[in-house]
Amino acid sequence: SGLPFAQARLAYVRGKSVTIGVSVHAGQSDWQKAYPAGHYTDDKTSTWGAAGDLKVVAGQVTVMAEGFMGSNLGMMFSNAGTRTVATETSDFKVEGIDVMGGWGELSFKPANSKVSFNGGAGIEILDDDQVEEMATAAGSLSQNLTLFGNLQFDPVPKVTFALEVGYIQTTYKYLAGTTLEEGDGTNLNGAVSARMAF
Repeated sequence: SGLPFAQARLAYVRGKSVTIGVSVHAGQSDWQKAYPAGHYTDDKTSTWGAAGDLKVVAGQVTVMAEGFMGSNLGMMFSNAGTRTVATETSDFKVEGIDVMGGWGELSFKPANSKVSFNGGAGIEILDDDQVEEMATAAGSLSQNLTLFGNLQFDPVPKVTFALEVGYIQTTYKYLAGTTLEEGDGTNLNGAVSARMAF
C-alpha cells in the first residue's frame, strides 16, 4: 500500500422509507517487481471507486440498488484488478483495470405471513479495450452477470428454511489464432438451507 486507503459515504435518510447514498474509495499500490523480460519498474497504481445506492421500503416491499464505477478494485471482490503493460521504453508497469456495474434486489414479505421472497440481479463489466488487449487463447474475463431468487419459510419463531436458485453467466474474450472471439460460461445452482436462532 502506497497510501492508506480512504473511504467515505454520505447518505440522506427519510424515516425508515428512503435512503439515498453516495460513496467513494481511493488508495494507491506501490509495486517493485522483476518481470520475466528482466526489466524492473517502480510503479504506483491508484485504486478508486464511486458508487450511488438506494433503498426504498414501501409496506411489505423493499427495493435496494447500487451502481458503481472504478479501477483496480480487486480487493473489493471485483474481477477488475490490475494488468501488466509495456511502456515506450520497453519497461513494464502495473495498470488498474477499469470497471462499471451495479445490482438491484427486491424483497417481499406479506403482512402476517411466514413466507418471504428475495430476488435480484447484478452485473460487472470490465473495460472493453483493456480486456481485448489482455485477451489470450485461454481467455480474459469481460463481464459477469448474476441472477438469484429465494423463498424463505419461518414455521415458528427463530426457525427458517430457505430455497435458493442462482444463475451466473461469465463472458470471456479469447484469441482463436489471430482472431478475437467471445464466449460465455454459465452456472446454474440451487441450495437448500435451515437456520435456528437461540
